[in-house]
Amino acid sequence: ESGGKLEALDEDRLMRVFRAKCLDLRLKATEERRERFMDLVRKNSTESTLSLRETGLGALAGAAVASLLIEQPIFQGLDLGGNGLKDEGMMVVAEMLKQDTALSALDLKSNDIGVEGGAALFNALKSNITLTELDLGILSGGNRNRVGSKVAGVMKDMLSCNSALTSLSLYGNGLGVEGSAEFASGLEQNTVLKSLDLGLNGLKDDGTWTLAGALERAALETLNLANNGIGTKGVKRMAQVLSSGKLLLQSLDLSSNKVSDKAASLLGDALAHNSLLQTLHLDRNEITQEACIALSHGMLSRSLSVLTLSVNGIRDGGAGALAKVLRRNTALTRLDLASNQIGDVGATQVANMLIHNSGINTLSLADNTVGDAGGVLLSNALLQNETLRSLNLRGNQLHDVTGSAMVAGLRGNTGLTELDVSWNDINYSNFRSIEKLIQEHAAAYRQGAVPRLKKELQRLKKEEPKLAIREAELAEVSEERDGYLAECRKLQSDYDRTLVEEAQKLEECEAAKAEAKAEYEQRSAEHKVVKEKFEALEKGKGKELAEQQKKTDRGAVDLGRMTSEIESLEQEIAKVLDEQAEEEAQHELQVAELRQQCEEQEKILIELRQKQAELDALREEATIAAEAAAEAASKGRNQIFV
Repeated sequence: ESGGKLEALDEDRLMRVFRAKCLDLRLKATEERRERFMDLVRKNSTESTLSLRETGLGALAGAAVASLLIEQPIFQGLDLGGNGLKDEGMMVVAEMLKQDTALSALDLKSNDIGVEGGAALFNALKSNITLTELDLGILSGGNRNRVGSKVAGVMKDMLSCNSALTSLSLYGNGLGVEGSAEFASGLEQNTVLKSLDLGLNGLKDDGTWTLAGALERAALETLNLANNGIGTKGVKRMAQVLSSGKLLLQSLDLSSNKVSDKAASLLGDALAHNSLLQTLHLDRNEITQEACIALSHGMLSRSLSVLTLSVNGIRDGGAGALAKVLRRNTALTRLDLASNQIGDVGATQVANMLIHNSGINTLSLADNTVGDAGGVLLSNALLQNETLRSLNLRGNQLHDVTGSAMVAGLRGNTGLTELDVSWNDINYSNFRSIEKLIQEHAAAYRQGAVPRLKKELQRLKKEEPKLAIREAELAEVSEERDGYLAECRKLQSDYDRTLVEEAQKLEECEAAKAEAKAEYEQRSAEHKVVKEKFEALEKGKGKELAEQQKKTDRGAVDLGRMTSEIESLEQEIAKVLDEQAEEEAQHELQVAELRQQCEEQEKILIELRQKQAELDALREEATIAAEAAAEAASKGRNQIFV
């Protein structure tokens, strides 16, 4: 299959890669090694993809590969997984991405790429318009790439301007809580990325909370958040966005986290309100039977087709709750309940569900504690079920009674093509009969593929109007989301402009406050001088001077009152400033509150002007009083003189 383009590939250039690989590994380039290298490349490559996976490439070989693809850009895919490019080799490959115009898929799993190599890669992708798939994850048993949080800023810039990348895997790259904020900022500006793998990145609750906020504005359809230490807080935020109706997400993986009872209940409520999510993985969590009962409410969803709950603790109660709601559910096609301590009671309820259910085609109850009571009922249920294609009962407590019942059930059900009853106590005769019947069913299923496909085609044609309606609904959701994004951007712009205007008004208010304070201090000084003059005149005056003193005292009281009012105004202005700080966290109410605040400030300024007028009047009265007192004193001296 790979012969065409490999034959067209210049062998000398491929040999340069081999010789560079030998230099990287400090090995002699023998004929035997050359043949082994070529055989591995031919075996793994396809017509569209050049595979150099696990061939021992280092930095020098990476440079040779980059040179090869620049000179002969004939492959759409390049697999370099499981090598040792490190930062040096990655930088050369990144330069190739700036020039190559054919490559659309690049696999760089397990290459020990660090910060410098990651930064070079994502900088190159800012201008690349052909690469649609990038995998920086981990191969089983291979080294981890550690791009980490220090490259999050470069990722943000790349996501905000790249218009080609639709699939990105950063599994195990150590993005962490620190890098999640910048990554989320770039993600919410990207409208082309459909698939994102952030498993094993140490996001925890805070990183997940930040990322979930960006999902409402992104175009993601598949998201992997497995192995991130996500607890109740993070799952709660994911549940909120799932039920918001603004997500296009169709597949979500939360395996190997800390999805507790409360978190599972929140997910169940979210699923009941979500009409797009099709696949949900919750394997290896902390889900108990109480949580599973709450989660089962989400099975009312008409869209979820795959649910995996293996390695939890849902027991018989959880299995029974799921079985009850799945009796009439036709959307779910795959259900995995392996390793959940389910016994005969739970298996009995699952068997009853299979009698009525017409949607599930793959079911796993492996590694539980189902005995013959449940096993026989599951076998009998096969006689009344026409949709189940795969059943896994490996590692339970089944014996020959179940084995015989299973043989009878398989003779009456020709639709089951996969059945695993290994690691049970079923005798060899029954085991061989089961194996033979399954092989016959599989062969018959393959032979009936054409009529079955024709029948399925007819069914799909009948479903076509529904699909058109579904597409219209999706288009409407997408249009609403785009409108929502445009409105958010407009509100953000208005919010920023309002903040600038408010800052200017606050500066003016501060200036007015300083001016009022200076004027107050000046008038206080004037009052003090007037008071001293009155005290000097009071010694030589009678009743008239006492009355003048009373007026002065009243002026002092008024002045004190005004001082108190100014201090009150200062407190109100401080309160306004505090409210301004709080309004930054509540941007949806910012515009209305700011307008109200501006009106209050204008009233305050008007009051300040009124108080200023009153102060002017009082000063004028004090001046008149001082002149009158001086005139009276003059008259008094004249009288004494006479």
